[in-house]
Amino acid sequence: MQVLSNAAHAPLFGLLAAWIALLLPRRDGWPDLGPRGRAVLLGAIALLGALDELHQALTPGRDLSLFDLGTDLTGAAATLHIVAGLTRAGARVVPRLGLAACASFVAGACATFVPRCFPDVAWF
Repeated sequence: MQVLSNAAHAPLFGLLAAWIALLLPRRDGWPDLGPRGRAVLLGAIALLGALDELHQALTPGRDLSLFDLGTDLTGAAATLHIVAGLTRAGARVVPRLGLAACASFVAGACATFVPRCFPDVAWF
């Protein structure tokens, strides 16, 4: 159950990335998700994720985790990959959704189990 809880960071930050993507310049009616646009969005998500982790570190009963930040970025990158696929004629979205779900689960599993393997490293 904790894996799913940690993996839930991915779709939440993916949705945040999709919302922020609406602020990008448009090309053919869609946000321009070229390399520069994706880099800007992932940088924004990294900043927001780091602020979220800092907030957790300052909250009693919560802790900072770089793996949670990795899960946030995984969700954002996967969502941007899906949205970029929607902009191309003939792009297959279902495999992209499957890849996003798998990546989110793996990131959540890492956020759950890696810290257990290294209990002395608090920031995992």
